[in-house]
Amino acid sequence: MSKLDVYRAGAKLLRTRLHKSAAARRLWGVVVRPALLRVCPDTLLGVYRSDERFEANLFVRCIRTGGTIVDIGANVGLYTLLAARALGNTGKVFAFEPAPQTFAYLKRNVRASRQANCVISAQALSNVTGPGRLYLSRISSGDHRIYSSGEQRDCVDIEMTRLDDCLYGKTPRIDVIKIDIQGAELAAVEGMSRLLAANRDLKLFTEFWPYGLKQFGTQPRSYLALLRSLGFLLYRIDEDEAALCEVNDDDILRTYTPENKLYTNLLAVRPQCGGNLPLPASASAVKS
Repeated sequence: MSKLDVYRAGAKLLRTRLHKSAAARRLWGVVVRPALLRVCPDTLLGVYRSDERFEANLFVRCIRTGGTIVDIGANVGLYTLLAARALGNTGKVFAFEPAPQTFAYLKRNVRASRQANCVISAQALSNVTGPGRLYLSRISSGDHRIYSSGEQRDCVDIEMTRLDDCLYGKTPRIDVIKIDIQGAELAAVEGMSRLLAANRDLKLFTEFWPYGLKQFGTQPRSYLALLRSLGFLLYRIDEDEAALCEVNDDDILRTYTPENKLYTNLLAVRPQCGGNLPLPASASAVKS
């Protein structure tokens, strides 16, 4: 049995156990999944959907051949590689990951996957362009932050930019943006206002983590309000029920609070797309 076969067998075994506990899913997400992708990207793409299976399906179903995808907080390339494979040779993925070591893994994984349609950048996305600092997690490559949270963290100098400065007027259309940057999402959205105005059919996937938002200096309600002011309808991605749930701001803010540190993921779409949500055939209906 080759080393690759061993990883595939181990990944398959892990997949059968992930839905049994939230702790197991968290362990997979912050420790096992990144390590596995570093060694064997193809294997991870095969089992990745076991902890975020529904969201990954939604994400891929939003992608059209030849389209343009933006992955903000690309980490080691999970969604970047999913998008690259779905786009085909004529599409393009723009992936942003500022952590030096994580960026090196991203670069290696893109190269290993032999995807020529990826453009990767070591810049951090925000509402300003210029120098910044990245505060590094010693535990997870998915928990580096562009702000100080008062913890004892090493930091590195990075370049920050607005997505508008990178892509506005340089690509004819953007279809999907994914943002997962540990509470700095509002600033990133503020930095893409021209692109959001120019791409009315764009779909936005974003983490909603009130603890991180508050650490960054943002009120969680303000982030929801910003997305709504840009014309988006908001849906919570329910992995357990494989459903999209319409977001009531008061309800979601009671469930996910800075105090309990819980997070969820949202899909934001404009009303003209609301009747054409990318639900997989096996998914539940949209819930109110």
